[in-house]
Amino acid sequence: MPDNNNEEKKPKFKIVDRRRIDVDKIEPASTPVEGEPSSTPEDGKAPDLKAVGGDEKEPEILDEEQSEPDFKVAEDTEPPPEPSEETESAGQDPLEYLNIALSFLQTLVSVSWVHLGLVPHPQTKLVTKKLEDAKNSIEMFELIYGNVRDDLPPQLVVELERTLQDMKANYVNQLS
Repeated sequence: MPDNNNEEKKPKFKIVDRRRIDVDKIEPASTPVEGEPSSTPEDGKAPDLKAVGGDEKEPEILDEEQSEPDFKVAEDTEPPPEPSEETESAGQDPLEYLNIALSFLQTLVSVSWVHLGLVPHPQTKLVTKKLEDAKNSIEMFELIYGNVRDDLPPQLVVELERTLQDMKANYVNQLS
C-alpha cells in the first residue's frame, strides 16, 4: 500500500508566473485600499507628500480683497436665443410626449414584425409566429397612433399610415 502522506505533499502541477511585470519596480499606492491598514510610519506622522511633475510652487491663496477673476468676460456677446416654436415643434426634447409616443410606436412595429415571423427575434435569433401577439401589437400601434395623429407633422402622418397598412397586410398574409 503506497504512503498517502508523500503523495499529498507533492503537488501534481507546477505554477509558473508569466507576467511581464517586475514586482520590484512597482511603487506602492499612495492611498490605502479599503480594508487594508494605512501605510503611515510607526512614529505616527504622515509622510511629506510632494507633487509629482510640474512646478513645485505653493498654491496661491486669494485674499478676500482679490475678488476679480483672471479672465475677462466679453461684453459684446449676445445671450443665447430663446427656443422658438419651430425648435420646440421639431421635437428637440426627448422627454416630450410626442417623442415618447413615436419611440413606443417604433418599438411596436419591431415587435409586430417579430411576432409575424418576418424577422428573427433579436435575442434568440429564432423566427417564430405568434399571430395573437402580432395582432395585439398592431392594435396598440393603431390606438396610440390615433391619439397622437393630430399633433404630428403631415409627412410623418403619411409614413405612419403606410406602416400601419403594411402591418395589417402582413398580418392578413400570415393568417393564410
